[in-house]
Amino acid sequence: MAITTQTPTQPQGVTLLGTEFLTDDDLARELDVSRRTIARWNAKRQGPPRIIQGRTILYKRSSVIRWLEDREQSQPRARRR
Repeated sequence: MAITTQTPTQPQGVTLLGTEFLTDDDLARELDVSRRTIARWNAKRQGPPRIIQGRTILYKRSSVIRWLEDREQSQPRARRR
């Protein structure tokens, strides 16, 4: 019996005008969250900046990275006991 290893699929992204964009699926995979979480962030305007073109929603990779960096905390919150 052979054991096969699967490598996680890398997000494909979309390249337009020399800039890489992510779809909802790509963003969810990269951040390890569900598409429903992405939708909830969008509804509450808490997620990364997005571009809406018709029915297509795209996220500029550099904007997502900047959004993540803005959320960085210097020290974790203290645990309650």
